[in-house]
Amino acid sequence: MKKIVAFCFCLFVLTSNAQEQKIQYNEEPLTDVVRDLEQRFQVRFSYNTAILHGVFITYTGQAALPELVAFIEAEAKVKINEIDAENFIITEVVAEETMRQYSLEEVLIVTEYVTSGFDQNKENKAITLQPNKLNILAGLTEPDILQSLQRIPGITSPIESASQLHIRGGTPDQNLILFDGITMYHGGHFFGMISPFNPYITERVDVFKSGASTKYGSRVAGIIDMQSVRDVPEEISGGAGTTAINADAFVKVPLIKDRLGIVVAGRRSLTDFWNSTTFKSLSDRVFQHTKIEEINNAQIEEELTILEDKFYYTDFFGKIIFKPNENHKISVSGLLIDNDLNHASSDDENEGSSDKLKLQNNGVSLHWKAQYGDSWKTDLKLHYSKYDSKYNFREFNQSVDTRLYSNGNSIDDVGGVISATYQPQKKHMFNFGYDLTKYRVTYNIREFDDDISINEVVNNRKRVHSGFAEYTFRDDNWYFRAGIRGNYFDNLNDFYLEPRVYGEYSFHDNWKLKASAEIRNQGISQLLSFEFDELGLNNKIWALTDGDDIPILSNKQITSGIQFADYGWKIDIEGYYKRIDGLSSYTKGFRPVNQGGEEDYASGSSTVYGVDILVKKRIKKMSLWLGYSLSQNDFRFPELQEGKFYGNFDQRHVLSLSNTFNYRKFQFALGWQYTTGKPFTEATGITEMQNDDGTTDFDVAYGNLNNKKLPAYHRLDASVMYDFYLHKGKSTKARFGISVINLYNQKNEIDKLFRVEGDTSQQLVAQTDIGLRTTFNMVFRLRF
Repeated sequence: MKKIVAFCFCLFVLTSNAQEQKIQYNEEPLTDVVRDLEQRFQVRFSYNTAILHGVFITYTGQAALPELVAFIEAEAKVKINEIDAENFIITEVVAEETMRQYSLEEVLIVTEYVTSGFDQNKENKAITLQPNKLNILAGLTEPDILQSLQRIPGITSPIESASQLHIRGGTPDQNLILFDGITMYHGGHFFGMISPFNPYITERVDVFKSGASTKYGSRVAGIIDMQSVRDVPEEISGGAGTTAINADAFVKVPLIKDRLGIVVAGRRSLTDFWNSTTFKSLSDRVFQHTKIEEINNAQIEEELTILEDKFYYTDFFGKIIFKPNENHKISVSGLLIDNDLNHASSDDENEGSSDKLKLQNNGVSLHWKAQYGDSWKTDLKLHYSKYDSKYNFREFNQSVDTRLYSNGNSIDDVGGVISATYQPQKKHMFNFGYDLTKYRVTYNIREFDDDISINEVVNNRKRVHSGFAEYTFRDDNWYFRAGIRGNYFDNLNDFYLEPRVYGEYSFHDNWKLKASAEIRNQGISQLLSFEFDELGLNNKIWALTDGDDIPILSNKQITSGIQFADYGWKIDIEGYYKRIDGLSSYTKGFRPVNQGGEEDYASGSSTVYGVDILVKKRIKKMSLWLGYSLSQNDFRFPELQEGKFYGNFDQRHVLSLSNTFNYRKFQFALGWQYTTGKPFTEATGITEMQNDDGTTDFDVAYGNLNNKKLPAYHRLDASVMYDFYLHKGKSTKARFGISVINLYNQKNEIDKLFRVEGDTSQQLVAQTDIGLRTTFNMVFRLRF
């Protein structure tokens, strides 16, 4: 009986594309029609959204997929090409002699990876996220870009952060994050809980866990390359919406038809005037064990008066797109990201303190793409990024300052890339270019306390000159890319080579073997600051490598895998091994102390090996997928401890089970996550240290590094969305939705630290950070 059931199921899958289905579209937007057909017939359409925008379809009756494809071609004046049984490409109907002038980027994105909106790019082998095509995801009310990427096996955030992504054992500062060519250093809104990138003007996100092109440099872990709207808008369109924590709006406007257009978007939090339950839940997670929590608790006990309590974030984006002719396109993008926290309190005797923290990442870029004939293309990118972190602390007595402290960390990153592509034949392509980046990184500390005055400024500069060359071969079965990148660091007077190779072989139509090997280097890292930090937030600073205490990071990585895709199934298994040299005790938070009581520097390395597995199945309007990562991350710091020990964020097992289901105008999503706990160093007692002036300091005494692990982490998330039109003309579409994180309110431990408390008698206290408890959010959006 089981065999009969299995046979019938397979027969259903095999014949689903050819079966007729009852269809009823009444002036439905073509984008909605295409999505419905994908779910009905278990196929995938690739297209430029601008082609489908403003096209409406009316159809009633019984029809199979081929009939519907032919009908849409006739009604919408488009061409739909069948790549294979599951993949179709929608293109404009244009003259044959001008076809090569159109971008093939959308054409080469044809295979769904996780769910709708996640694809595999056949051009550069990235996993590509297209937010405007993204299905609902469990726990999210909006397509938060960095949260969405955590659905990909091998990408995780052990501390529940949107922006603190760990890609195959790498740390967040080892990831290269680009937005329209602007390098991003900012950790994210709400201290990392929310992605700072507006998804409604982000068209495409290319993600590399390994096997990246030689055009990418400066980081040793993952690469996240985000691109905003790339084409001149055909007509005025836009949207606006609000959640329980922020509101946003965007608009796309053509100024000269097919030649000039602009895109503008903005977002601002509601947190400084609406204390929603969502904001309270996020605040409990972010501000726990910080001064903010202590003051709020003291206020409840009527021990302190809150003088100021203001937190908000904003981001703004603007872009001009100019296309003087079919062979040239010039765009200028500007991005501003800002987070502000102001907090002040006092007691009955008018003694108090105030804290001000400001985090910014602003930038601008110019991009000029040109094509010369059928074989040559050039690409010029100029970019500037400015990161700025400022913290000010003031202690006062009856409005008279008794103590002042401030620290700041800033980065000026300016540079340009010029590259050329030569494609003499369809199968062969050559790419080469030059990359110049100039860094200026400063860190300053200023403190005044009675007779003590400190003013320390560290100002470092460097230039990195890079050249790269690459060859790509592609036919129906083979994809092969090999290249080399050379980097010269002028502050070290040293040169580093980065050979890279990637290959794929497709066989039996549905199977694919793949492998890669690469070397990458990094000359800027985040360090943990052990200086005064009264607030308890943002204790990381960016610093340039000096070849000594902060060495160059070097990553050597190899991967291999196999993939199967057919009839709605996707199975992807990829194993990897990587070794990172040049780790510093400053970057990992270890504080080795010599006999004189001064901190020493220690160097180390990490080895990471593991396997990422994805199993996905689409059944008409339902998608189900399982993501699993098995990995081991080991540190070696010979000056601190003999032998290897767990890396700071080693999580042996990471499992996610998710599904999405569409029913008429509703979308439903449910997802469960499970991970083994991350390591921590167990405290063994309290140690005493004698100072030169005869006083005694007390500190925590620790055992072996990362010798314990937190309990397992798990939670269940859910989301529901409802889409509808505001009027019969269907020019304005609305969406209402709700989401729930941690549906069964699991109390997850995500970190554990220790400290010594007490003035006359010292006591060892454990400080355990708890993840998000049950957190609700909502969204209402309009789009025209």
